Amino acid sequence: MMCSLPTTTSNNEQPLLQFPHVRLERPDENKTCFGDLHIGESWFCLSTENDPENSFRVEAKNLVLQAICREHLEKPSIYCQVESNEEEFETIYIIPEDSSLVDKVFEALCELVRRNPVPLDEGEGSGEEEWYGNVPWSMDNYDTEQFEDAEEEETSPPS
Repeated sequence: MMCSLPTTTSNNEQPLLQFPHVRLERPDENKTCFGDLHIGESWFCLSTENDPENSFRVEAKNLVLQAICREHLEKPSIYCQVESNEEEFETIYIIPEDSSLVDKVFEALCELVRRNPVPLDEGEGSGEEEWYGNVPWSMDNYDTEQFEDAEEEETSPPS
């Protein structure tokens, strides 16, 4: 998954937002890359100027946002999964160098997937509401006490 930048893609898509100095960790591949995070109308890309081979581009339809991780890591990060092949997902962590940007990056990625919803297959979901496969909740409707009573497992996120 490579990103073609400077500022436009092959389809002349312009990035809508850019966040500098972001680390992207791919523990499944044992890879880490650093660069600028660009968010377009239907994609996001971490472009690495010094090492274009490690640039990483994801179409919104392949992104499943999970959560902001604030514990067990050196810095707050965004935990998400990327569909690499049908039914196969890769875990990634998006870690802004400036920790104060993690909520803004998360909300920008939430908005990205809201603009590009993926309808669930027939029969999935509760049937009471219209559900989409990649649309997460946002910081505006996030209930910080929602999982307060859940048991936590010790995990070893990337370092």
